[in-house]
Amino acid sequence: MARIQARKGKKRTTYTATVRVQGFDPIARTFDTKGEAKNWAADIEKEMRMGRYCLAINRDARLRVVAPATIQKEFALLSHLFNIARREWGLPLENPVLEVSKPRIRNNRTRFLSKEEAQLLLDCAKRSKSKKLYPFTPYIDKRKGLSFKPKRLTEVRTIRKNEAHQV
Repeated sequence: MARIQARKGKKRTTYTATVRVQGFDPIARTFDTKGEAKNWAADIEKEMRMGRYCLAINRDARLRVVAPATIQKEFALLSHLFNIARREWGLPLENPVLEVSKPRIRNNRTRFLSKEEAQLLLDCAKRSKSKKLYPFTPYIDKRKGLSFKPKRLTEVRTIRKNEAHQV
C-alpha cells in the first residue's frame, strides 16, 4: 500500500511516497510533484508484488559476497526455471529475471612482462624521438618482482635507487 504525504517548505512543496508491502521493508522517496510520487509508488509496489524488487535486492546483497559472474549464473538458472514452468508445465508465469539488470562482468587481468619484453620496452623508449617518454616507462619494483606500473612525472622524479631499478 502506498501513501503520499505533502510537505510544505518555505519555497516549495514536496511529496514523499512511502510504499508498504507485507514481507518487505517500507521504502520511501521524495518528489517535486504528486504525479511523480504516485507513479513511482505504483511502479515499486508492482515490482514488489511481481518479485522483481526482491530479485534486485537479492542481487545487490549477493554482489557484496560473490563475483558478478556468479550472480549471472544464478540468474540464468532462475530464468531457466521460470521458462520451464511456463513452457513445459503450462503455468501462467512471467519471468521476472528478464526485467532485472544483470551485473557487468569485468574480465580484467594483470599481465607481467618477461625480462625480454621489459628490455625491449625500455630500449624502444630510449630510442624514441620523444625525450619525455623514457621517464614514463614502467619500472621494476624489487619487492614485487617484475611488476610494472606506469608513473606520473612527480612519482618518477621521486623514485629512489633502493626502491626501484631498470632492467
